[in-house]
Amino acid sequence: MGGLKEELSRLTKEKIGRLAYERRVRLVEEFWYRLERFVREMDIRNIKIYQDGLPAIDEQVDNIVEQTARKGSRNYKLLKDLKERGGVIVGTEDPELLKKEYELLKLVVESSSSGMDQHRSSLKELLIQRDKFIAKRIDETLYKGERGLLFIGAMHRVENYLPRDIEFRTIHI
Repeated sequence: MGGLKEELSRLTKEKIGRLAYERRVRLVEEFWYRLERFVREMDIRNIKIYQDGLPAIDEQVDNIVEQTARKGSRNYKLLKDLKERGGVIVGTEDPELLKKEYELLKLVVESSSSGMDQHRSSLKELLIQRDKFIAKRIDETLYKGERGLLFIGAMHRVENYLPRDIEFRTIHI
Protein backbone atom coordinates (compact mmCIF):
# COMPACT_ATOMS: atom_id res chain seq x y z
CA MET A 1 0.00 0.00 0.00
CA GLY A 2 3.10 2.19 0.23
CA GLY A 3 3.01 3.37 -3.39
CA LEU A 4 -0.62 4.39 -3.10
CA LYS A 5 0.09 6.43 0.04
CA GLU A 6 2.90 8.34 -1.69
CA GLU A 7 0.71 8.96 -4.74
CA LEU A 8 -2.13 10.34 -2.58
CA SER A 9 0.38 12.55 -0.75
CA ARG A 10 1.72 13.87 -4.08
CA LEU A 11 -1.80 14.58 -5.35
CA THR A 12 -2.67 16.37 -2.10
CA LYS A 13 0.45 18.52 -2.37
CA GLU A 14 -0.42 19.45 -5.95
CA LYS A 15 -4.05 20.20 -5.14
CA ILE A 16 -3.64 22.40 -2.07
CA GLY A 17 -0.26 23.95 -2.76
CA ARG A 18 3.07 23.67 -1.01
CA LEU A 19 2.49 26.18 1.82
CA ALA A 20 -0.89 24.74 2.72
CA TYR A 21 0.61 21.26 2.58
CA GLU A 22 3.45 22.25 4.93
CA ARG A 23 0.91 23.78 7.33
CA ARG A 24 -1.10 20.56 7.26
CA VAL A 25 2.07 18.56 8.03
CA ARG A 26 2.75 20.82 11.06
CA LEU A 27 -0.85 20.35 12.29
CA VAL A 28 -0.56 16.59 11.96
CA GLU A 29 2.72 16.66 13.88
CA GLU A 30 1.06 18.68 16.67
CA PHE A 31 -1.85 16.24 16.75
CA TRP A 32 0.51 13.26 17.22
CA TYR A 33 2.47 15.04 19.93
CA ARG A 34 -0.72 15.77 21.89
CA LEU A 35 -2.16 12.29 21.36
CA GLU A 36 1.04 10.57 22.49
CA ARG A 37 1.16 12.74 25.61
CA PHE A 38 -2.51 12.02 26.37
CA VAL A 39 -2.08 8.25 25.96
CA ARG A 40 1.10 8.17 28.08
CA GLU A 41 -0.84 9.65 30.99
CA MET A 42 -3.84 7.37 30.54
CA ASP A 43 -4.85 4.62 32.97
CA ILE A 44 -5.15 1.57 30.75
CA ARG A 45 -6.44 -0.99 33.21
CA ASN A 46 -9.42 -2.91 31.78
CA ILE A 47 -9.04 -1.23 28.41
CA LYS A 48 -9.40 -2.69 24.94
CA ILE A 49 -7.88 -0.85 22.02
CA TYR A 50 -9.56 -0.73 18.62
CA GLN A 51 -7.65 0.57 15.58
CA ASP A 52 -8.98 1.86 12.27
CA GLY A 53 -7.68 -0.43 9.52
CA LEU A 54 -6.58 -3.27 11.83
CA PRO A 55 -8.18 -6.47 10.50
CA ALA A 56 -10.25 -8.62 12.82
CA ILE A 57 -7.94 -11.60 12.48
CA ASP A 58 -7.14 -12.06 16.14
CA GLU A 59 -4.24 -14.49 15.69
CA GLN A 60 -2.43 -11.92 13.49
CA VAL A 61 -3.13 -8.70 15.43
CA ASP A 62 0.02 -8.71 17.59
CA ASN A 63 2.21 -9.48 14.58
CA ILE A 64 0.61 -6.73 12.47
CA VAL A 65 1.06 -4.19 15.27
CA GLU A 66 4.70 -5.21 15.84
CA GLN A 67 5.64 -5.12 12.14
CA THR A 68 3.87 -1.84 11.42
CA ALA A 69 5.41 -0.19 14.50
CA ARG A 70 8.84 -1.40 13.38
CA LYS A 71 8.27 0.27 9.99
CA GLY A 72 7.89 3.60 11.78
CA SER A 73 4.13 4.13 12.09
CA ARG A 74 3.53 6.49 15.00
CA ASN A 75 0.03 5.13 15.39
CA TYR A 76 1.23 1.55 15.70
CA LYS A 77 4.11 2.53 17.98
CA LEU A 78 1.44 3.98 20.24
CA LEU A 79 -0.56 0.73 20.04
CA LYS A 80 2.57 -1.28 20.87
CA ASP A 81 3.23 0.94 23.89
CA LEU A 82 -0.34 0.51 25.11
CA LYS A 83 -0.08 -3.27 24.72
CA GLU A 84 3.21 -3.34 26.65
CA ARG A 85 1.51 -1.40 29.45
CA GLY A 86 -1.32 -3.95 29.65
CA GLY A 87 -3.86 -2.84 27.06
CA VAL A 88 -5.54 -5.48 24.91
CA ILE A 89 -5.51 -4.79 21.18
CA VAL A 90 -8.53 -6.12 19.33
CA GLY A 91 -8.73 -6.67 15.58
CA THR A 92 -11.33 -4.16 14.48
CA GLU A 93 -12.15 -4.34 10.77
CA ASP A 94 -13.54 -6.77 8.22
CA PRO A 95 -10.53 -7.74 6.04
CA GLU A 96 -12.72 -8.02 2.94
CA LEU A 97 -14.02 -4.46 3.33
CA LEU A 98 -10.43 -3.23 3.77
CA LYS A 99 -9.45 -4.95 0.51
CA LYS A 100 -12.41 -3.38 -1.29
CA GLU A 101 -11.42 0.06 0.00
CA TYR A 102 -7.82 -0.42 -1.14
CA GLU A 103 -8.99 -1.39 -4.62
CA LEU A 104 -11.36 1.60 -4.80
CA LEU A 105 -8.62 4.00 -3.67
CA LYS A 106 -6.37 2.66 -6.43
CA LEU A 107 -9.16 3.36 -8.93
CA VAL A 108 -9.58 6.90 -7.58
CA VAL A 109 -5.86 7.61 -8.02
CA GLU A 110 -5.93 6.20 -11.55
CA SER A 111 -9.29 7.77 -12.59
CA SER A 112 -10.07 10.78 -14.67
CA SER A 113 -12.09 13.44 -12.88
CA SER A 114 -15.31 12.20 -14.50
CA GLY A 115 -14.90 8.71 -12.99
CA MET A 116 -14.04 10.00 -9.53
CA ASP A 117 -17.63 10.85 -8.53
CA GLN A 118 -18.71 7.24 -8.96
CA HIS A 119 -15.74 6.00 -6.91
CA ARG A 120 -16.36 8.59 -4.18
CA SER A 121 -19.94 7.41 -3.84
CA SER A 122 -18.75 3.80 -3.55
CA LEU A 123 -16.15 4.82 -0.96
CA LYS A 124 -18.81 6.62 1.08
CA GLU A 125 -21.03 3.50 1.11
CA LEU A 126 -18.05 1.33 1.97
CA LEU A 127 -17.21 3.63 4.90
CA ILE A 128 -20.72 3.09 6.29
CA GLN A 129 -20.30 -0.68 5.97
CA ARG A 130 -16.95 -0.48 7.76
CA ASP A 131 -18.44 1.67 10.55
CA LYS A 132 -21.23 -0.86 11.08
CA PHE A 133 -18.73 -3.71 11.25
CA ILE A 134 -16.50 -1.82 13.70
CA ALA A 135 -19.47 -1.02 15.95
CA LYS A 136 -20.55 -4.67 15.89
CA ARG A 137 -17.00 -5.79 16.68
CA ILE A 138 -16.82 -3.42 19.66
CA ASP A 139 -20.19 -4.64 20.90
CA GLU A 140 -19.07 -8.29 20.63
CA THR A 141 -15.71 -7.85 22.39
CA LEU A 142 -16.19 -5.08 24.98
CA TYR A 143 -17.64 -6.52 28.18
CA LYS A 144 -19.28 -4.93 31.19
CA GLY A 145 -16.71 -3.07 33.31
CA GLU A 146 -14.25 -2.70 30.42
CA ARG A 147 -13.40 0.48 28.59
CA GLY A 148 -12.53 0.82 24.95
CA LEU A 149 -10.23 3.21 23.14
CA LEU A 150 -10.97 3.60 19.43
CA PHE A 151 -8.43 5.16 17.11
CA ILE A 152 -10.48 6.12 14.06
CA GLY A 153 -10.27 8.51 11.13
CA ALA A 154 -12.29 11.73 11.11
CA MET A 155 -14.61 10.60 8.31
CA HIS A 156 -15.94 7.65 10.32
CA ARG A 157 -19.19 7.72 12.30
CA VAL A 158 -18.94 4.49 14.30
CA GLU A 159 -20.90 6.06 17.17
CA ASN A 160 -24.01 6.06 14.97
CA TYR A 161 -24.04 2.25 14.99
CA LEU A 162 -23.02 1.42 18.56
CA PRO A 163 -25.67 -0.06 20.87
CA ARG A 164 -27.16 2.44 23.32
CA ASP A 165 -25.59 0.71 26.33
CA ILE A 166 -22.09 1.65 25.11
CA GLU A 167 -21.18 5.17 26.15
CA PHE A 168 -19.16 6.94 23.47
CA ARG A 169 -17.12 10.09 24.01
CA THR A 170 -14.94 11.87 21.51
CA ILE A 171 -11.70 13.20 22.91
CA HIS A 172 -10.43 16.29 21.17
CA ILE A 173 -6.67 16.50 21.33
